[in-house]
Amino acid sequence: MSKSKDKQRRKNTGLDTGYNPDAEAEQARRKQTKKAVIVLALFAVVGILVLALNSNLFYRTVTAVEVDNQRFSVADMNFYYAGIFDFDGAVQAVRRSTLLHNRAVEEGLTLDQEARDGVEDFISMVRDEYESLGARSARELIAAHYSSRVNLRVLRERMEFDALGRMYQDLFFERQHDSFTEDMLEAFYEEHRDNYDRLSFRVYEIPFMLGEIDFTTDEAGLADMPITTLAEAQAAADIIAATAEELGEEGFILGVMEAMSEQDLEDGMDADFNTLQRNTPRGTVVHMEFGQWLTDDSREPGDVTVIAGEASVFALYFIDLDDNRYHTYNVRHILIGLDQGVFFDDNGEPLTLSDEEIDNLEAQQRADALAQAEDVLAQWRAGEATEESFIALVREYSADNWQQNESPGLFEVHEDSGLVDEFEGWALDPARSPGDVEIVETQFGYHIMYFVEESPLERRHTLAQRDMANEAFQTWLEEAIETTTWNATFFSRLVGFADPNQMW
Repeated sequence: MSKSKDKQRRKNTGLDTGYNPDAEAEQARRKQTKKAVIVLALFAVVGILVLALNSNLFYRTVTAVEVDNQRFSVADMNFYYAGIFDFDGAVQAVRRSTLLHNRAVEEGLTLDQEARDGVEDFISMVRDEYESLGARSARELIAAHYSSRVNLRVLRERMEFDALGRMYQDLFFERQHDSFTEDMLEAFYEEHRDNYDRLSFRVYEIPFMLGEIDFTTDEAGLADMPITTLAEAQAAADIIAATAEELGEEGFILGVMEAMSEQDLEDGMDADFNTLQRNTPRGTVVHMEFGQWLTDDSREPGDVTVIAGEASVFALYFIDLDDNRYHTYNVRHILIGLDQGVFFDDNGEPLTLSDEEIDNLEAQQRADALAQAEDVLAQWRAGEATEESFIALVREYSADNWQQNESPGLFEVHEDSGLVDEFEGWALDPARSPGDVEIVETQFGYHIMYFVEESPLERRHTLAQRDMANEAFQTWLEEAIETTTWNATFFSRLVGFADPNQMW
């Protein structure tokens, strides 16, 4: 058959259209395969993204904020976000921390052993004592405070980073302290004495009724009310003052007892307790109706007066002014407390005990505490026997070290410290010398005492020194922090969320 006839036949049979059923099927299969691959790829990408978002490694590596070319991950920023709950506040905190850390590096500072021990003690507490803090695991405890993206490693890194910055802050304060003269400190104290001076006095207020009384509005009710006039209030206050002039502070209390109304007596008012104002800041008194009299620099202990105010007459007795003109004595202590668990069974229920059994348990309780105190003291003496080694034992053994985190076990003692007599008496003993160590018994247990030194400055100057240095630091910090540069990345939006689902 000729080619022309074959071509004609193909046209007649439809074979010349180019249509091939097998080729089209193959092409369709290829398209479906391509779509399936794309879908699977998308699922894989989504899966990887989901895994990444639920991976702590992702949060610990992806950068959320850069400060002065230092990168801070989402987990890092959650450390600073904790307790602030505001992203801008967290950024400000990390800028401050970076500034101080970098200055420490520039000064050549490195973490000392005390700083390392402080960080390690905190990490150990989280890792080993989470149950006593109400958590089921260390991870849960950290998540409750910093989010689940922070782990022990991040916690340690951030705390060490900040600790080095605090070392520069301490250096800044030391340099400021060295630059202040006593004249500068005295001038600062006098300028701010309302914040520092403390007044102790007794005051009894006798309200009086002003103007004419209209009994027509509620004659039945008002008729039974005790009405005190200005003259009567003045007379009652004068009697209190006269008794105080004759008998001193005790006379003031007796005079108040005589002047108390029947209602005061029925209410069980205590003339001693209710009239005493002790260690009241000068600044809170100066604007009272009797403030000018109390804050007069000529005031002497035992002074008495009566002052009429707008609606009350006040009888006043001046006890003393604490203007911080004394030295303090610095001591450290390790408290070995009394184990109260001896009075409870294994289920935490109180034991039913006779008086004799209670006495025996109390004796055993104190004997055990004393034995432990002696062991700790022996441990200190067998070591370097320095203040630094004593501080390490404070952190390890003291029952009240939680109150003294920044300066372990340290107290500034003076005659009006408010500490128990045995503690205060040991610290204020004139024979005391730096480095003295002794076990002292108090109602709280046994205190292993370490005498550091007598403060070289009067307390008034120590207070001024502290606040002057703090003002200088805050002024420097506000200016210096503005020189830091920072920027937030896309991932900064993850900061502050323990669960990625909470982001949206």
